[in-house]
Amino acid sequence: IDLEEADGAQDMGYPSAFLFADPSAGLWSDMWFDGNSQYTIANPAFINQSPSFGPDTYPSTRSNSGADSYLEINDISKAGKVMTFTLANSLLADGFPDSSLQMEFLYDFDGDGVNEIIGMSDSLWWSNSGEIKPEGITPRPAGDYRLAITNSGPTPELVLTSERDSLLAVEVISYSSAISGFESKWSASLQRALPTRVVGYANTSKVGLHYDDHIVIITPDSLWEEMTDEGLTASWWIKGPQVNSGSVIHTPGEGLVSMADGGTYTGFEEVSFVSLGVVDLDVDAELEIIATDKEGVIYALNQNLTLLSGFPLDLEATGSVLAGQITGDDHPEIVTKTSQGDVLIIDWTGRINFHLAGDATSELKMLTNYQGRNAVVTSSEMWLFDEATEDEGNSWPSEHGGMLNGRIFSGSLSGSPVSANSGILDKKKTYCYPNPAENGSATLRVTVGEADNIIISIYDLAGFFVERFEIATVLPNEVNEVVWDVSQVESGVYFANVEASSAGESASKILKIAVIN
Repeated sequence: IDLEEADGAQDMGYPSAFLFADPSAGLWSDMWFDGNSQYTIANPAFINQSPSFGPDTYPSTRSNSGADSYLEINDISKAGKVMTFTLANSLLADGFPDSSLQMEFLYDFDGDGVNEIIGMSDSLWWSNSGEIKPEGITPRPAGDYRLAITNSGPTPELVLTSERDSLLAVEVISYSSAISGFESKWSASLQRALPTRVVGYANTSKVGLHYDDHIVIITPDSLWEEMTDEGLTASWWIKGPQVNSGSVIHTPGEGLVSMADGGTYTGFEEVSFVSLGVVDLDVDAELEIIATDKEGVIYALNQNLTLLSGFPLDLEATGSVLAGQITGDDHPEIVTKTSQGDVLIIDWTGRINFHLAGDATSELKMLTNYQGRNAVVTSSEMWLFDEATEDEGNSWPSEHGGMLNGRIFSGSLSGSPVSANSGILDKKKTYCYPNPAENGSATLRVTVGEADNIIISIYDLAGFFVERFEIATVLPNEVNEVVWDVSQVESGVYFANVEASSAGESASKILKIAVIN
């Protein structure tokens, strides 16, 4: 909450240095009313109009952090005992924000093509997407809980898992058209702790309770365990003429391990990641890895763990990192929240498209469509953007990749690989950074198409050979990098001959590199 004065002076209540007048006590021009001549000095477009307080006025409705609220107060009347104005928000859905709702997710339970809303306030509740009227399903658990969807298909089921009377209670709930509401389908009680994640399954009424080293799988009439090494993972299985599968795993203290296209790549051993997902950010028919670490830094990586241009970004991010279609651009956007509660929407180049003022107590929940528009859902807000189009699955819409919580990407990719546009070597995207190299190392970034070998030969200005690198495990249609240690190299200009080859064909580019030691 902040005091905004119509004349934009920001002096009411602040110490004053004036000897004979004290504007901090308040001036007539501080008040918002039709006919305030001081307001129109800063906002000449409103001469002969009622004043407005919005995103593009001075003062504006941006927060003190600079985030946009998109709040608009218009049609402010003349001064009087009773005054009127209109209130609107061009991005928030009607009725939001509402911190009492504590929304969890949206899902179509009744098969009518429109998502229902599920939330957890004083009870687990549901509502239609039209006029939000929460209807209780079951009382709120006393402690922590986990939610998931299982039996996805014609008759999806809602799973609530919570600790109750020293037991782990699992309740499976389904929508009944006969009562136009939800009813319990089956339940189970176990001598277990609350799992880190609850996983649902497609077309079967089954629940998986994921722990660090095992999974407990429950059906209405059976229970069994399977051993696993959980960690923080994201996997993919791409539909198409050729099946493309892989995974990335983070283990604290051991960095990332990515297994893709027959290769294994490791890196970022010093980074502790807290959120992980996959999506085709640059629409090149290859998935990228999105992640945040405990310091709030956002990463976008190729499958061989090379960074996308424009990343990483130190934005004090917290909670989940999601990705999906928000604007009309063909590329999905990255969505996260800051420690101050603001919502950030970031494009595939690392540029912040939207910085939305939010509530620090509200959690980012999912990306979906609401009332026919792309929506960012937090526990108390529903931000609406462009008209929603048919979802092809290129998204990581919730913390665990979807409401089944399987942490697997199984959509389809419609972009064109690098090789379709640039041949064996993409010369425009092959370069050295930083250049000049002043801190003991230089990274040679090589973007290839269908290449299977990369050789980089480095020479000094006189043409004498200095060093050679070979990237034998090449990730096709992606960025491949090698780091050149220049800490013992004399200052000067060097040339790197970058050659990519495949099946007897090759392409090359000469890079000029400056080294300063």
